Amino acid sequence: MSDDPVLAAIARLEIAFNASLGDVRGDLTGIRADQTSMRADLADFRTGLTDFRADLTDFRADMTGMRVDMGRLEVAVETSLRDVRADMTQMRAAIMDRIDRLQNRMTEIRDDLGVAMGSAEAMHRANDNTRELVRLQGEQLSIMFRQIKRLEEKVRTITGDP
Repeated sequence: MSDDPVLAAIARLEIAFNASLGDVRGDLTGIRADQTSMRADLADFRTGLTDFRADLTDFRADMTGMRVDMGRLEVAVETSLRDVRADMTQMRAAIMDRIDRLQNRMTEIRDDLGVAMGSAEAMHRANDNTRELVRLQGEQLSIMFRQIKRLEEKVRTITGDP
């Protein structure tokens, strides 16, 4: 080396510049590596985004299918409810008819018991008083007359006579 201080300073500057240039090249290499890594991450992100969009499309299709199924289910439930209501109306009518028949039968049984009880009482009273016997037989006759009228009404209903 020369003793010239300017040349020595330039040499030192050149060494420092080369060292700095090496650092800059190292930093540039690191930046390029980071850039490559970021590009790979961006590609992965884009792939994930594409997959997400596909999943979202599938989800929308599934939701549309569910809406169609819900509509069908609502129609089926409404139809079933209508059928149940109709069945309940028919059952109610059948029960009311049955209650009416049972009530009529109870009235007939009560009248039959009245006739039978009247006969027994009439026998006891016949011994005591003939006039009482005539009155009781009149009551029995009245009850029997009602029974005959009911039977006539049933026969008219069955035969369709007015």
